Amino acid sequence: MRNFRNYGLYDVTNLKIILENEFLDWNEFDFRQAKFDVHRETKTIPILFDKSFEIKKTETKNYEVFAEEIEKIETHLKNILEEDGYIFRAILVNLPSKKEIRPHKDRGESLRVPRRIHIPIITNSECSFSVGETTKNLKEGEIWEIDNSGQKHSVSNMGDEDRIHLIVDWVKN
Repeated sequence: MRNFRNYGLYDVTNLKIILENEFLDWNEFDFRQAKFDVHRETKTIPILFDKSFEIKKTETKNYEVFAEEIEKIETHLKNILEEDGYIFRAILVNLPSKKEIRPHKDRGESLRVPRRIHIPIITNSECSFSVGETTKNLKEGEIWEIDNSGQKHSVSNMGDEDRIHLIVDWVKN
């Protein structure tokens, strides 16, 4: 598979509206930042997330707020991927302005087995995502499957606004 595979667009309007709610706390969940040094500059809102990284659907306290959108995305992915499966992990990741995720390789079965899908919600032209020798600027609302298994990858946000992606992990039934 190629490092980046585009599956068209998803309307992120509702996700942006949800993100405007002040009850969402970008600083509350710091598990990823503490466990993985390369993510220390990021902020995360978990929606479906299991700290043991098992391939199971574990709802967080944020799930109800995003449930309708996650279900719509799941249905949309079933259609475009043409396979029966489900989202078992969903997180919002904020890479603040002028920050980066240094080059690294992911480890662990639950990061190699699923299909990893990124949907940029807020981004800018100064954001770049690199896998191996390929670098892309992912645009708002685009649906990207990113295969970084066994490869170094990194993200840079040199723009003046934070970059927020919804990252979902999809597995076949």
